[in-house]
Amino acid sequence: FFSNAMKAVALNAARLNFDGRVSFDRLRDIAALSCHDVSDPARPEEILKRVAGHDVVINKEMPLDGALIARFPPCVRLICEAGTGFNNIDCEAARAKGIAVCNIPTYSTEAMAHMAITFVMAQSCSLVPQAP
Repeated sequence: FFSNAMKAVALNAARLNFDGRVSFDRLRDIAALSCHDVSDPARPEEILKRVAGHDVVINKEMPLDGALIARFPPCVRLICEAGTGFNNIDCEAARAKGIAVCNIPTYSTEAMAHMAITFVMAQSCSLVPQAP
């Protein structure tokens, strides 16, 4: 089934699924997915072994520096930061290697809306004492 399908690896899936409520099933529908709960950036050989043979590297807040990205195998075509920023990925090194980098800018939109409403409600009912 996955002979021609895209292959993806989540380097630190536990950061994405910290509360056990995330399902990777939709991703598995379109890609052969390998998940690793934790990857240590201080152990680059381990990371290189994990990305070998994969088209997509999924990362969450773990530093991927230029020296490491430069050693990624040619099969890696995309680094996906499962969050809003790129500050932990050396985008120049990825560009030099021909690897696209993307993020998920709306991943926390619903949570931020909930938080904003919660703050408004807390202030309106003096849940937190307000300064005079």
